Amino acid sequence: MDLSLNKDQLELVNMAERVARDSLAPRAHQMDAAAVNPKESWDDVWRNGLLTIGVPKQYGGHGLDMLTYVMVIEKLAGGCTNTGMTVHMHSTVMRFIDALATGEQKSAYYPEVVEEGKLFGSWGSEPETRGGTAMRFTTITPEGEGYVINGIKHSCTMAGGGHRYMIHCNAKDTGNAQNTADPLASQQLALIPHDTAGLSQLDEWDTLGMRGTVSPSMKLDHCVESKEAVLGKPGQSAKTGVTQGFSLGFAAVYVGAAQAALDSTKEFCLNQTFAPDPGRVADGLVVQRTIAEMSMAMSSAR
Repeated sequence: MDLSLNKDQLELVNMAERVARDSLAPRAHQMDAAAVNPKESWDDVWRNGLLTIGVPKQYGGHGLDMLTYVMVIEKLAGGCTNTGMTVHMHSTVMRFIDALATGEQKSAYYPEVVEEGKLFGSWGSEPETRGGTAMRFTTITPEGEGYVINGIKHSCTMAGGGHRYMIHCNAKDTGNAQNTADPLASQQLALIPHDTAGLSQLDEWDTLGMRGTVSPSMKLDHCVESKEAVLGKPGQSAKTGVTQGFSLGFAAVYVGAAQAALDSTKEFCLNQTFAPDPGRVADGLVVQRTIAEMSMAMSSAR
């Protein structure tokens, strides 16, 4: 398949594959079994220059096009799905900052990633709303010289591991008459530090899979933030196109995980025998047909 990548793009994709194979994969099982943030893997991603794939070039990042971006995420996820997913969510926040933040905000936030290797999470899901909806019950309200955020979030990826978290809120008292009628028009994004007063964890994170994404429920109880924490105006985030890229990145994560599973299955079949049959598992026609169907499904998905 000719994906028309230039030399620099191919080097990044190949680097992601090497990092995934040599650094992420060897500890992936450990991170998943322990259900902890893959901090060592994040550090490897940063030191190899891949934590900035969503940061614009003028701020020291790669500012990748979407095709190269999803290929890099796929490779990372093939080594460690938890790392691939969290790096993708972090990079999506970088894209929202690029689309919505002021020059002063970008100059403050991007160096934390480029120079210090910090990760930013994104918390949108809530207990009262279904997946994919724009409705938010978490509120952000003007108070004094800043804002106050109140609400409960579910699936708070990177909890306890991220440096800042982008909170998807419902803007109140902003003078926007459409707020109550149009959830998208009232949606407001705000970046809060990990040590914000009033931020607390509500439950334990103990799931069957993707355990290293560490995504418990979190409560925001009268979290006071400055004006600098707010990204853009209510309703602007839905018009950036970043959400569409987020969906593509999600797909890339699962394609990467599925490819790793297929590769592992092939290796097993090529090297495994069962007595008294001397032949390999891979020599069986039923197995060959199944592998072919899996390969066709992977090609289609990619």
